[in-house]
Amino acid sequence: MSQDMEMNDQMQVRLGKMNAMREQGLDPFGARFERSTDTASIRASFGEHTKEELAELKPEVAIAGRVMTTRRKGRLALRTFKMFKVKFSCMSVKMMLGKMLMKFIRHVT
Repeated sequence: MSQDMEMNDQMQVRLGKMNAMREQGLDPFGARFERSTDTASIRASFGEHTKEELAELKPEVAIAGRVMTTRRKGRLALRTFKMFKVKFSCMSVKMMLGKMLMKFIRHVT
């Protein structure tokens, strides 16, 4: 980016977040992320299961997408992601993720 180019507010916020991540020893662009599945496969495999069945199965998946919305309520955060043309939601709970990870997630979104 040219030094002559003035940054708008959004660019300044993004640059600030990027610098804060670097100060914490994190790479803001991360490493390559390998997905284990896609949302269509998740729905096909687990869509008919009840909450209790899913709690017993404890499926683990790795998916990626763009964060579209974030709603926070105390120690809970609900995010809507978009991967290709499919939207999905994810709930983050502080006691499950731990204080440091929730702080990181709150900072980058």
